Amino acid sequence: MKYLRWALAYLLSVAAALLLGVVLGSSSWLEVLVRLSFWFVVPVGAAAFGVVVALIMYWVVRKLNAPVGGATALMLGLAGGVAFWAMDAGVWLTSSVELRGHDVPVRHAMTFLEFEAHRFSGSLLRIKTHTREMGHTATVVAFAIKAIAATVVTGVVVWGLCALDTYCGRCGRYRQRHASIARDLPSDPVASGAIVASLRALVAARSYGPLAHLLVTLPPLDDASTHKLKIRENVCGTCRSGAIDVSLSRRTEKGWKANSDFSISSDSGPGEAPGIAVDT
Repeated sequence: MKYLRWALAYLLSVAAALLLGVVLGSSSWLEVLVRLSFWFVVPVGAAAFGVVVALIMYWVVRKLNAPVGGATALMLGLAGGVAFWAMDAGVWLTSSVELRGHDVPVRHAMTFLEFEAHRFSGSLLRIKTHTREMGHTATVVAFAIKAIAATVVTGVVVWGLCALDTYCGRCGRYRQRHASIARDLPSDPVASGAIVASLRALVAARSYGPLAHLLVTLPPLDDASTHKLKIRENVCGTCRSGAIDVSLSRRTEKGWKANSDFSISSDSGPGEAPGIAVDT
């Protein structure tokens, strides 16, 4: 049953992305915005389109509790690229041309494939007040850059959003965000090293409760803090299993800067979460 739910979530995500592409293509000014590029090679409109598609996909897979891994993110990213191309279908369905003094829908004047062949035969490039005509190759390259941007952005964003919410493989659902706290890590290398060693030992021993207790009892942040532990706990609403993720940041002149080399994560068994009180 859960695999059927996952398949439904992926299909709905792809269908929603394609529908968005067709709808945007049916609006001339929205289509212009989505196809906007800076200096011909910076597809800002396509990137923004990818973000919107990814948010829609994330909402669908999150509601239906479908996991998103690397292969799934690649598939959804490709769907984002196809959805960008689907804007052409919106243009073909809703635009019209003048023939013998009458407005005739493009879909009645030519097939979609004929419309695409005509569209890719050439286009106009507008740079400030200047307009240049691009040939077939330049038009295809420009479209490919935008489609690739939409693909990459869609896949990366939907994968990143789903990675923020840990997945309970036992129940086949996303864990709910339960608590997020910050604690001070001493600047003294010996003291901080001892704390980190204790944390890693508890993770290795799968001692979820003592790990949460140690994190909670660390001193809170203050104005003198130079190193910050960001602690996040997600809890499965069905089996009450939890996941704790700890990241480290250090204070700089421009604010807190994350240490990408530091990461501590631990999963609990059923009934062991939450380990951190919401009002901690």
